[in-house]
Amino acid sequence: MTELEVLQRGCSAGTTRAYNRLKEGVVGDMITREEMAAVIGFPCETGKRGYANVCTAIAKVLRECGIVWQWDRSQRAWRCLDPTERLSLARTFNSQAKRRLRRSTNVAETIDASKLDESKRSEHQLLVLQNSLGMCSLSRHLTKRLEDKQRARQQLAAPTLDKLAESLTAF
Repeated sequence: MTELEVLQRGCSAGTTRAYNRLKEGVVGDMITREEMAAVIGFPCETGKRGYANVCTAIAKVLRECGIVWQWDRSQRAWRCLDPTERLSLARTFNSQAKRRLRRSTNVAETIDASKLDESKRSEHQLLVLQNSLGMCSLSRHLTKRLEDKQRARQQLAAPTLDKLAESLTAF
């Protein structure tokens, strides 16, 4: 995607330049704030214009190119993640989502639905349902059941010498 195409999609020039740099990333690449500031033309410290450009570009690169960048505090740079690190990051995001859902559920449970008008009551019920479904999908119990089913499928699919011997003696 050219810089012009990205600009036409509604990105600022700084975001476009950051996007173009980040989409070239390979696992293990590091980009410091200073390097990125030189690329986009704005300071990239937290709270500055360049930082917002980089954050937007990181989200776009993830969505459109499947490349994952994350700030590495110890290196003081953005780092392109490998698959193992991506898995860890996804787990972290799930934990954060679970905490947010729990908080949202706690707030929703404090609402007296009888004091709401019909449209707000319906919205409240939908919110509680969404939170419940989200909590259920992130629960340890469901995760364990899914892991067990996946292990069982792998055992059925993986040929072993015993299974091979059984299938040969069946004839």
